[in-house]
Parts: sequence; C-alpha cells; structure tokens
Amino acid sequence: MNIAIVYATYHGATGVIADMIKDGLTEHQVDIYNLNKDKRVDLSKYDAVILGTPMRLFNIHRLLHSFINKNLSSLMNKKLFLYISAIMPDSEEKALLKIPAELKEKFIYSQIAGAIFEKKQT
Repeated sequence: MNIAIVYATYHGATGVIADMIKDGLTEHQVDIYNLNKDKRVDLSKYDAVILGTPMRLFNIHRLLHSFINKNLSSLMNKKLFLYISAIMPDSEEKALLKIPAELKEKFIYSQIAGAIFEKKQT
C-alpha cells in the first residue's frame, strides 16, 4: 500500500512521531510531507493518508487545517488516519471538532501520540 504521512509542526515533535510511524510501516511504501516545508502534496498515488498535527490553544495546526480544506475531495477517497501530538487528554476530541464532519467520519483511527520534551542544555 502507498501511504502519505502529511503533518505540520511547531517545534518538531509531530515530525519525530511521523518518522516513528514510517519506521513501523516497513511493508508499505511511505512518503512523509512536512507542510511547514512541502507546499504541494499530490495525493493521487496514495491509498491511505495519515494526518498529523500538534494542538495549540485547542486548535489543530493552521497548515494542516488549510491542507484538509484544500484537499477535502481527494481525502474523501482515501483510507484516513489521524495522530495528534499533545499532552492534554481531551485533545483528540477538540481536534476532531476542527475537522469537517464528512471527513471525520472517514477516519479509520485517531490517536493522541503524546509530546516530546527535550532537556535544555545548560
């Protein structure tokens, strides 16, 4: 199966999680797109799309929100998964409120993936 992981990030944790997901999907062809850098993503060659977003102030990342709105018709024809980089237990529920209802029903799986903290060097 051809899979696209499409994510946006503020500080890099969502990208680290994207890499970990890709590492676990060894039997599939997986491409990763960071919306902070990749301005154009062609979904036509993918069977499934994994969307990744951090949560900030109870909102999904604006770049992922924009990507979803621009690609809604393409996404409706894919197997869809969602992961959320967040530490608040109700983040999944709040993130799903920001996603169009017709798309939300298409998600096969959604999960809070947690956050990654780095100790600052002194």
